[in-house]
Amino acid sequence: MSITFVELALGLTIIGVPYSVLVALCIAIFDILPVLGTGGIMIPWAVITFVLGDYGMAIKLLMVYVIITVVRNILEPKIVGGQLGLHPIVTLASMFAGVQLLGVVGLFGFPILLSLLRYLNDTGTIHIFRMKEEEKKEAEEQIEEEEEPAEKEEEGAGAAEERTEGQEENR
Repeated sequence: MSITFVELALGLTIIGVPYSVLVALCIAIFDILPVLGTGGIMIPWAVITFVLGDYGMAIKLLMVYVIITVVRNILEPKIVGGQLGLHPIVTLASMFAGVQLLGVVGLFGFPILLSLLRYLNDTGTIHIFRMKEEEKKEAEEQIEEEEEPAEKEEEGAGAAEERTEGQEENR
């Protein structure tokens, strides 16, 4: 809701709608409803404005709606997917499935769950998704890099113990 609110407030302020922040807040609250969303207010508002004869404002309202829809359906999944390490289509599908099954919790929970499952699969903890050979090699190299510092610390501790024992024997 907060992203939609900011987009709406900015768009409505740019096109010169009076009380744009308050109107954006009302539309963002209405946007919580799963079926209607932002278009449930923006489209009828543009149609009514057009019928009343303010063609310029009607076109501006439709442009704001189109921009918000594009940002929401195309850019947001790419941004969220990039942060989660998932393909945008997978992110969008998981967000849709999450909303349908669990509502707001599912909207955020499903992409995070998929990201966690991918991480566990990449590290070899679980084996759900089939990985290409290149991805397997990269994952194995990453695991080896993570394990090397721990081995060096253990070797350093063992060498220190040997030095201590050697020093005691010399005494």
